Amino acid sequence: KANESGNATITLLQDATTGERLDFAKSATLDLNGNTLSCTAYFADDYETMVAITTNGAKLMIIDSIGGGKLDGTGTTFVLLLGRPGAVGFTVTSSVHISGGTVSGAVRMVEGTSMTVSGGTVERNAAASTINIYTNATLNVSGGQILNTYSSSSAYAIINEGTLNITGGTVSGSIGVRNSNSGTVNISGNANITGTERSVESNTDDEGALTITGGSYTGGIKISGGTATIGGGRYTGGIVVSGGTATISGGTITESSAENAVEVSGSAELIISDGTFSATAGETYDTGVYVHDGGTVKIAGGTITSTAYGVYNERGSATIT
Repeated sequence: KANESGNATITLLQDATTGERLDFAKSATLDLNGNTLSCTAYFADDYETMVAITTNGAKLMIIDSIGGGKLDGTGTTFVLLLGRPGAVGFTVTSSVHISGGTVSGAVRMVEGTSMTVSGGTVERNAAASTINIYTNATLNVSGGQILNTYSSSSAYAIINEGTLNITGGTVSGSIGVRNSNSGTVNISGNANITGTERSVESNTDDEGALTITGGSYTGGIKISGGTATIGGGRYTGGIVVSGGTATISGGTITESSAENAVEVSGSAELIISDGTFSATAGETYDTGVYVHDGGTVKIAGGTITSTAYGVYNERGSATIT
């Protein structure tokens, strides 16, 4: 009935279970209303998707007017698929806005789709991504939580190959954000990104980019390709640059147990014009900036504090002006 009328509001009055995929062909609002909508353990289709937004221009709004509601797709491959099942690689302009409740399971965004998370929680407990953003898809996060609670080094909260904009909220996993291929990531505001392995990992081609102007990061950052620009933010765990080109013009970078506030190696080039770098955790070789094995560092500003070495150059290139 919602697909017949368009712009309908569906309000759950009690917990419910669906045994078939729910395809939204027209815009609608799903109010979880404090209840849980779940699915049976298996769907007889190729993509095993609980909810799909299948039509160009269709938009699904997920809200929870009472609190405690859940869209539970843990029994299937995807709780949400933006686009037609089987349409990976084809442009579909459907979208989702999550402002409340808990969305439990994997979310896939195919080319051309978009999603906004302004509240609520998107969560997954699996050695894969909670949200996977394909080329030419866009995710905007201004609030809420995106979590991967699985105990594994490959439990990503977000994998991005399209465009990811984070201005607030919490992103957490073994790796909070992984940027790859030609992906673009912009993080600012009061975003809180944490990772037991790394908070942010950017391994892109020459067209990929990571830009950070604010936020809080726990678990370190690794840059191994593309272009990275850091102009602010608070970093615990240090920054490792092993490929691509990076610039740091602000922010507070503190090493934890890695011994280096910043490490540069390989073909990477890092330019530092400002920022505060601290390596005072009490490790034997606490170093503010460690450049080695072909890495290049040019330092023109900033404050470096360490208990062992401010700058340590080992088979790299370090220029301080």
